[in-house]
Amino acid sequence: MLVEKPPITESELRRLLQFALSEAAREGMSIPDVIAIFVVSKGSLEKAKDLGEISDEYFVYRETPVDTIIICGDIHTNVFVLEFLKAVYSALLYRTALIIDMRRAEEWARARFIKALSYMVS
Repeated sequence: MLVEKPPITESELRRLLQFALSEAAREGMSIPDVIAIFVVSKGSLEKAKDLGEISDEYFVYRETPVDTIIICGDIHTNVFVLEFLKAVYSALLYRTALIIDMRRAEEWARARFIKALSYMVS
């Protein structure tokens, strides 16, 4: 779930997701048939801030069992791409092996970060 507008275009977001899924599939990960990305209004973000649910400038939240990913706030494109890759890998790792290993997701995302940026804008 993305709040307001991601720092990349819808086309770039689709390509980034396509890249992450294809990279994970090469490793034998279980890929879901459907992935939904919701864009919610800025009012929803402001309401969450007022309720004290959001305290930082941005946050990434992964609901256990990691099928829900929420990225909130205004973040730089590079941070968004890295966090998105980590979140997608975490969800697929849980779906495939029923484990949550954020360090492994971080390493996976960092190893593919530059390639993802190139793929996203090509």
